[in-house]
Amino acid sequence: MNREAANGPIRVLHVVCTLSLGGIETWLMRALERADRREVAMDFASYLPGTDYYAGRARELGARVHVCAGPERPFRWAKRLRAILDADGPYDVVHAHIQQRNGLALRTAAAAGIRARFAHSHNDHSLLRERAPLWWRAYFEWMQRWTDLHATDLLACSNGAGRYLFGSAWNGSPRCLRLPYGIDAPPFREPVDRDAVRAELGLEPGAFVVGHVGRFAEQKNHAFLLDVFRELATQRRGARLLLVGGGDLEADVRRRAGELGIDDRVVFAGRRADVPVLMRAAMDVLVMPSLFEGLPVTLIESQAAGLPALVSTRVSDEVDVVGELVDRLPLEAAPASWAKRAVGLAKRRADVPAAAALASVEESPLEIGRSLETLTAAYRARVAVVGLPRRQRAVQAGVGQRLARRAHECVGQTDAREQIAQLAVRFRVLLGALDTDNARGAQTKGQQ
Repeated sequence: MNREAANGPIRVLHVVCTLSLGGIETWLMRALERADRREVAMDFASYLPGTDYYAGRARELGARVHVCAGPERPFRWAKRLRAILDADGPYDVVHAHIQQRNGLALRTAAAAGIRARFAHSHNDHSLLRERAPLWWRAYFEWMQRWTDLHATDLLACSNGAGRYLFGSAWNGSPRCLRLPYGIDAPPFREPVDRDAVRAELGLEPGAFVVGHVGRFAEQKNHAFLLDVFRELATQRRGARLLLVGGGDLEADVRRRAGELGIDDRVVFAGRRADVPVLMRAAMDVLVMPSLFEGLPVTLIESQAAGLPALVSTRVSDEVDVVGELVDRLPLEAAPASWAKRAVGLAKRRADVPAAAALASVEESPLEIGRSLETLTAAYRARVAVVGLPRRQRAVQAGVGQRLARRAHECVGQTDAREQIAQLAVRFRVLLGALDTDNARGAQTKGQQ
């Protein structure tokens, strides 16, 4: 009898910063929608209050959603997390998505007796760490030690994100797994009315529209984006800039647009759940001059939409699926160079059929079904071994991680599901064989 039939689903508590409208949160919500709750039941504990865009949807899907104390009081937050684990458990897995604070979450989970503890790195903040004050770097090192001590599994959306949080040799550890995000394809197939979408945003039907999707935060480099658009506006009369997102720096960006004399050509669309529609109907080119990224969901979405994207060289090429639609420039290049390249890049849209671009993304690891398959395989592999004697755990954990890695490697192949199923069978056979050996060893010891 399998574990699900015997003991119910694998229960996972995701510890997140927010459930707001962001890339990580959207990926988790799509995974929740696709997951069979009879096999994997996901709940959420949010680090920040008041940012719960997806909370209602999560509850509709059967998840429990908790809000802990704010980040300014980390140990009070840890106490609240421990209360959640004790009251709503037992959980099989705690999966922490809160970067530097993963160590505190997993230390709390270990104290609560949770045997499967996942630390997940979603970004590469190396640039910020270099500029951080001494006390912050000391705190970071402290949290890293706790993560290394208490995490059973180390996940990262990209190699850069993994190196940042887990060290330069992170991918050589049997605990590690690179798990890229996945998007849901159906929204990119729905019919769109270009003129109606543009009219709703106040955009002229024939205007050349530069798009950007992201939080108003230092990481996204809106100041440079405005400089690029000012140069582009001199080349394309009637050009518009469409900014999708919200955040603490929005007022600063609005003020800067006014200082540059382009505020009447910039549309602030706010946070939107219909990004696939905006990319397909409102934008002609996406410009992303980020200072750093983990694995930007926006860039996966732009390729699925058939939208050309000009991004900084600091964005990992691990996200590239449709190479013809992605181009890169260093941030050291002049805004005029970025503007000229963006105008030229927009012409590629006619050369890449939208249906073909979407098919390429669907067949890649960056599709939500495949991403969820890899994640679920990692959960099953770890949960299967954490209750066994230490020697068996060491052997089986290595095999389980190879199963999860192979599940990730073979996604996109026509016989992927068959391969994963065969690997799972081999894993269960190994579990049974080692259990038999352990029983025989105990019997022999008893006879002696």
